[in-house]
Amino acid sequence: MSSEAMKWAMEYAPPMPSQLVPVLAGLAYHADGKGRGAFPSVPRLAAYACKAPRQVRRDLRALEELKLIREGDQSKAAHLPADKRPTVYDLAVERAVPGGRAAGDDRTRASAKPTT
Repeated sequence: MSSEAMKWAMEYAPPMPSQLVPVLAGLAYHADGKGRGAFPSVPRLAAYACKAPRQVRRDLRALEELKLIREGDQSKAAHLPADKRPTVYDLAVERAVPGGRAAGDDRTRASAKPTT
C-alpha cells in the first residue's frame, strides 16, 4: 500500500462524482508510491466499494474518461493466469488540486464542481 497514492486519491485528485471515490481509493491502495502498477481484481474493488462488479467496471471506465487513471505496465500482472489477469492501472497523480480539495482558497472552491 502506498500512503502517497492514497493521499492523492483522497485529497489531491481533481473533483469527481462521489460514487467514483471508493474505486479510485481501492486502486490507490494497491499502487506504488508514484501511483503506478495497481492491479486489484474487479471483485476485490467491488468488495472495497460495496458495489456490484458491473458498477465497478463502469466506474473504472468513468475514471479513465476523466483521465484520473490510465492503463499501466501490463507486464506487472503477467505472472497471473491469462484468464484471471486484471488490468494494471496507473493513477494520474500529476493531476492534482493545489492545496487539496478541502482547501479554502478561491481556486479550489471554483474547481469543486464534479468533472463530468
